[in-house]
Amino acid sequence: MPTDYIEEPERAWLACAIDSEGSITSSKYQRQVTITNTDIRFCSRCFEITERGNIYHYPHFRHMSEYYRWSIGGKDDVEFVLNQLLDRLILKKDKALEALSFYANKTSHQYNKRGKVLR
Repeated sequence: MPTDYIEEPERAWLACAIDSEGSITSSKYQRQVTITNTDIRFCSRCFEITERGNIYHYPHFRHMSEYYRWSIGGKDDVEFVLNQLLDRLILKKDKALEALSFYANKTSHQYNKRGKVLR
């Protein structure tokens, strides 16, 4: 079962990781938090701290190096992580506020009109 609180040293580390290596992206129906790195240990640490999301492996292809991506995309997971880190984020704080506002202004049936379950 995922944790319901992130301790302070981990909050600071994860906020720094998102500010430097991560992104908070938007689609029509959801928001997503991702961190991409060439070292799986970095992405694994994100998963260990939050106990949420998935780690994807992208093998070497043409000119691109092998890399890994930790990603969370469900409403509950995105809200949990961003609420835990909001006071520690610097560069991505505006995107975090936008993502939280997006979910706060929607009713549950508005998250995905195509019928896919978004946790």
